[in-house]
Amino acid sequence: VLVVIGCRAAARLQVQLLDTMLRAPTSFFETTPSGRILNRFTSDTEMCDNTVLMNLQQWINCIMPIASTIVVVSVVNPIFVPWLLVLCVL
Repeated sequence: VLVVIGCRAAARLQVQLLDTMLRAPTSFFETTPSGRILNRFTSDTEMCDNTVLMNLQQWINCIMPIASTIVVVSVVNPIFVPWLLVLCVL
């Protein structure tokens, strides 16, 4: 699942970057070295691939034990469910 999310995010980022570059005026390409432009593409893609997906994975690793604990407590002790609904409303 995370791989699919990462691929979609990288593809969307790449399309947006390319669209922005194609709309840039010619003077931008005359003053900016091509290596700097390429470096910007790779650094943005690297951040999307590594940082965002790592944060998403850590978030999922934090939420899943909490959700599974709530499910187990609700199955073992059904009286907990109304209290859980009250807490969700607050």
